[in-house]
Amino acid sequence: AGRWKAALRAFWNRWQGRHAGDRTTAYTWAAHTPADRRPSATAGHRPAKEGPESSISLRVITSAMALTGILAACQLAETPAFLAAFGILGTIAGSIVSYKRRAANNFFIKWALAAGIVVVLGAFVEEILYRIQSSIADARAPLTNMLIALQALHSFDLPKRRDLNVSALVGLVLLASTATLSRDLTFGLYLMSYLAFGAYMLYLDCASRTTDGAAAAQLIEAPGADRARTARAGDALVPVLVLALPLASLCTFLSLPRMDIGLLRNVRVSFNLNTPFLRTLGITNPHLSRARRGDGSLEVNPLAYFGFDEELDLNYRGELSERIVMRVASPTGQLWRAMAFDTYDGHKWTMSRADETFDRLAVYGSAIPLAPVPSMTVSRRVQIAELNQVFHMEVDQPNLIPAAAVPYLIYFPTNKVLLDSYGALRSPVVLEKDMVYTVFSHVPLYHLEALRQAPPVIPLWIDRLRRKQANYFQLPAHLPASIARLGSQVAGDHGNWMVRAERINNFLKLNYRYDLTVPPTPDAEDTVADFLVRRRRGYCEHFASAFVVLCRTQGIPARLVTGFSPGEYNPFTGLWEIRMRDAHAWAEIYIPRWGWIPFDPTPDGVPPAFSGISSRSALSYASEALGNLLKRLLNLPAVVAAGETLRPLVAPLAHALEWAAYLTAAAWQPLACLIVAAAALTAAARYLAGRLGRGAGSRLQPEKCADRSRMAATEEFRSVLAALKKLRLERFPSETAEEFGKRILQPDESVVDSDLASLLTSFLDSYSRARFGRVEKSHELAELRARIRERVLAGRGDARRNLPSMAKSD
Repeated sequence: AGRWKAALRAFWNRWQGRHAGDRTTAYTWAAHTPADRRPSATAGHRPAKEGPESSISLRVITSAMALTGILAACQLAETPAFLAAFGILGTIAGSIVSYKRRAANNFFIKWALAAGIVVVLGAFVEEILYRIQSSIADARAPLTNMLIALQALHSFDLPKRRDLNVSALVGLVLLASTATLSRDLTFGLYLMSYLAFGAYMLYLDCASRTTDGAAAAQLIEAPGADRARTARAGDALVPVLVLALPLASLCTFLSLPRMDIGLLRNVRVSFNLNTPFLRTLGITNPHLSRARRGDGSLEVNPLAYFGFDEELDLNYRGELSERIVMRVASPTGQLWRAMAFDTYDGHKWTMSRADETFDRLAVYGSAIPLAPVPSMTVSRRVQIAELNQVFHMEVDQPNLIPAAAVPYLIYFPTNKVLLDSYGALRSPVVLEKDMVYTVFSHVPLYHLEALRQAPPVIPLWIDRLRRKQANYFQLPAHLPASIARLGSQVAGDHGNWMVRAERINNFLKLNYRYDLTVPPTPDAEDTVADFLVRRRRGYCEHFASAFVVLCRTQGIPARLVTGFSPGEYNPFTGLWEIRMRDAHAWAEIYIPRWGWIPFDPTPDGVPPAFSGISSRSALSYASEALGNLLKRLLNLPAVVAAGETLRPLVAPLAHALEWAAYLTAAAWQPLACLIVAAAALTAAARYLAGRLGRGAGSRLQPEKCADRSRMAATEEFRSVLAALKKLRLERFPSETAEEFGKRILQPDESVVDSDLASLLTSFLDSYSRARFGRVEKSHELAELRARIRERVLAGRGDARRNLPSMAKSD
């Protein structure tokens, strides 16, 4: 028992000495180690271990970098409140504790941290398994939460500088994860703050390493004025670095193109739903206003679109809000379709089959496949593109689920959604703020020329459509006959349905004006007739209604659709920002064997068969903003007056610049092609010359021979210098070979005898020609070198006449 106790005590003491890392252990080891076996930096051995970091500034700045990443994640990644408090307070308290105990063993702290890491890992695995069961292949939120907890634990054990660097790196990883989850420009503030802190940390790190060792001694021994000047110079660099790194990163971000990698699909679903299920299967818009003004018009709630209801009254008047209602992560901007109407009674639109819905249930987790219905199918002759969209609700919305084109798969927080007979999706809950869901859609890529040249629909198909889809041909009983005559006049008698619908679309775009202040239509008049004949101005619902009615008068099946226009793309966040004022109404016509084709007859509406707007880079966005600003500045009265005064002087220069820009734009492609062709021909000629040279022998490759000859000449010259050292004749570092020869081979007072002088003269002459001139045979230098060494070794005492008087110097 005594021996076991002594062995355990010895092991414990050895383990403490090996892991303490303090100076006492190092000095004890050095005292018992022979001097010839101690590691030496000059001998190429490993340097001494890094000691504890005592710089308070460096510790504070790295903690600030980690806290920046934690704060960004807590705000933008929906981190739980208890984890956010643990991450922030734990990082601050741990940084203080690690500084106080930076030179201690911290045995129990390390064991506690190990236990905490196991707990954090268990929570992470549990969250991942839950997401796998929900068929969500998105581990960003669990990874972010795990990194926050690990950083709080890691902050209690930061003895060395490399541990501080790990904390700064964790902050960077948190920012990278938050960048993919952020929805606004708030992330930019965190990023710029982190880069500013990082620039100052790099300055502190480089300054401490630069002023280490001999450099520190020189700085200490310098006069006081020099030290103060050096300190001021270093302090002056701090603001430059702090500003330069964020600005350089911003310029890099602006110059990078935006790429859409189809394999990296973004699937996000919110899980924290507290909204109860709706009792009705219909459309619920709780914020919609039903109040009427004195003129009989319905008052618009700025935060509720009146088109999201089971009926669309065309006498709503008012403007919608500029507030962002949702953000969409999508490669292209689409018409975000919400619902459709088919019945028009002269004043409002309704749905004849509003209660005809189909339940779509989640088959695995939160993935809900949407089996096709007749109103959602895409013809096989139409090319389609798959589109991934992630919707982020910014304000409460009705239970309509906006989506692009024809959705076929949805990841939704509930286990079911409703699909109506018009191809629209409904939710069993109201879309509350901060809800996130993902939709996969098929976007038809219609070919307009093919649609225009398609054969007309045969009467058999028309009769079948009128029997099965009579609701898309319906017209009010009291529609004035002048509307049908106007439709015939505009659409014409020749062309298929697509051609005639395009004529109606262009007629409305060119001859009617968009106006939100149009007076309401009296109850005794038809709203579409009032818009087409008398008012000739209105808003998007009027344009879409007129288009549908005119198409139906010509026997073309059509319906009115409501949703959102594409919105505005934000290149800094990569999201489409949809505002309440982007709520929109458009139309769709049905062409057999092609499907439902969208039309937007509003003057600023999208073209027929719209397939999306591509996103753009931040550089193009900034260039456009700068161009608009310059246009405004150039239109100022003072600038216009100055331009009129300077125009006679600037006109020739502007004309020359215009011609230069024109020639550059016209000729840069041919010039680039010529340069590329010349480079290719040059490379091919060099390659062929090299191949022929290797086949014919080394005589056709003088460059390679010259390189080998110069290397051999240098080796011979070094060998001769080594032999002359035995005569105490050394070349000064600043001397060339010619200067060295002149010094030791002066005719009147040479320091070597005549035979050796003759050999050295021949050798130096041959060496100069071989090293700096033409190719010289190496065997001649080898023979001269052998004779010089033989002469030096044979007559070492007689070969040197007198000792040079000059001393060896640098």
